[in-house]
Amino acid sequence: VSNTAPIAYSYTTNLPANNNLSLVGYDVDKDNLTFEIVDITNATNSQVIKLSNATEFQTGITIISRIDNDSPVTITYRVSDGIETSLPAIITIN
Repeated sequence: VSNTAPIAYSYTTNLPANNNLSLVGYDVDKDNLTFEIVDITNATNSQVIKLSNATEFQTGITIISRIDNDSPVTITYRVSDGIETSLPAIITIN
């Protein structure tokens, strides 16, 4: 049985008023997905509060609290289907 590695998606956004951001992944094999945050930069005043797992085409959610930080924050993450891991993706928060 073959397995195809999942894909994590990069994007740029402004931090929404509710502080909710999506970590977006896709697996062609429809395996359960687990999201992993690899790095957060320019985030001295930011904090990851919650990271939930997702399945199939759903999205993991991370909540970021950003206080008095005018620099863009980047979150590098990847997604795994339990067998293979995606290449890293980057979310840039302006």
